[in-house]
Amino acid sequence: MAFTLRRDTTSVPVAGYQDTDFIDVVAWEPGCAVDEAGTTNGSGLFTCAHKPLLDVDHDSVRAILAMPSEGRDIDARKSTGEQLYVGSVSPLNGTMILYTDAGKTNPYASSAAKVTYWYAMGVLAPTVLHGKKTVAVAGTEEALAVSTPCSRVRIKALFANTGNVYVGDSVVSSADGYVLRANEEVELLIDDLSKVYIDVDVSAEGVTYLGS
Repeated sequence: MAFTLRRDTTSVPVAGYQDTDFIDVVAWEPGCAVDEAGTTNGSGLFTCAHKPLLDVDHDSVRAILAMPSEGRDIDARKSTGEQLYVGSVSPLNGTMILYTDAGKTNPYASSAAKVTYWYAMGVLAPTVLHGKKTVAVAGTEEALAVSTPCSRVRIKALFANTGNVYVGDSVVSSADGYVLRANEEVELLIDDLSKVYIDVDVSAEGVTYLGS
């Protein structure tokens, strides 16, 4: 079966096809699931770090981006795990209103929440990301960058480094990190630059990176 580019009722570009009973099947490669913690504003508005939001359960009855009251593509909860209810959703802006009640009369305002959602990856025009990251104190892991959505990143140890760089997750260290000597590089498929951490042997040394 062939996949083609279509747009759903919210004008979000999605790769997929539509069969005879009106169920859209989405190609999973462009999509990525995210569990994200954040705080709503005074009106209960939750803003996602990634966008556009992806409708993976789209049909004439259950399209949550067209009919947000169904809530099937988004799971929202209080920081304590209690269920929240999704109101209006703006897929292009990556925002949604959260409520404490099924009738959606009480906004979950200025409070911590955890939201699970899908967003489109790879179906939009890519953005070039680049930068330099050094670690102030050797032996202290630091994120490659602040939260920045991406699809991949190439990390290269600075040519002038005199020690090794160690690449990994938030607890990376010289004991278990992926080792880069001066001018060596590695490429990662990752959805956010902030998920990549580095440590160094020598303070103030680091890497440059290029992603999209």
